[in-house]
Amino acid sequence: HWQDEDLALDNDIEGKSMSKGPAIAASGDNAWVTWFDQINGAYDIFVNRTQNGGEDWLNTPVRVDADEAGIAYSAWPQIAGNNDGNVVVAWEDRRDGKSDIYVNASTDNGESFSNEEQRLDEGDDPGSADSFFPQIAMAGENVYVVWHDERYGDNSDILGNRSQSSGQTWKGEAFRIEADAEGIADSRNPFVVAQDNTVWVAYQDDRAVGYDIYLQWSSDGGDT
Repeated sequence: HWQDEDLALDNDIEGKSMSKGPAIAASGDNAWVTWFDQINGAYDIFVNRTQNGGEDWLNTPVRVDADEAGIAYSAWPQIAGNNDGNVVVAWEDRRDGKSDIYVNASTDNGESFSNEEQRLDEGDDPGSADSFFPQIAMAGENVYVVWHDERYGDNSDILGNRSQSSGQTWKGEAFRIEADAEGIADSRNPFVVAQDNTVWVAYQDDRAVGYDIYLQWSSDGGDT
């Protein structure tokens, strides 16, 4: 059955600030919810978590983005985690101008996050081109984040980055996932799933005038 009462996770029962865009992940008895929240000014990223199937949650949610609180728009987070206490959150962030993709990781099941988050869409100047719609998948210690990116012109391309250390370290530059020419067609709204060393990415693409659905995949942990 469902619970008799709803549970507020954002510690703002009076509704004084806007909390939006929740995303959720679970593994075993662990579950994590992330969202973006304007309690500090501009939107920040927060997480709350349970370790016993939803019976108990943190009294105060944990802030994930490590820049000064409320100073820049951070939004639309996605989250993944496992039973080893590793939790990874990716989001879009405008601290340098246009939206970049950032990630932060926890090794204590989401109770705290690193003071040094990482920018995943490296390869162009920070804030120079919009990167939107991050999506995340986790398989063992492998973590994959994909998004659509406007660095090649008005059309978006699908880019990604990957970690082989549960989100602690990432490739130095983002990689392009689709196989057509850069910026020749509008590709957006990717989704990603992973199992062992295989990762699949599906997205919409208008290379044939109207949007079609395309698929790319890697069987070597995202190296190629």
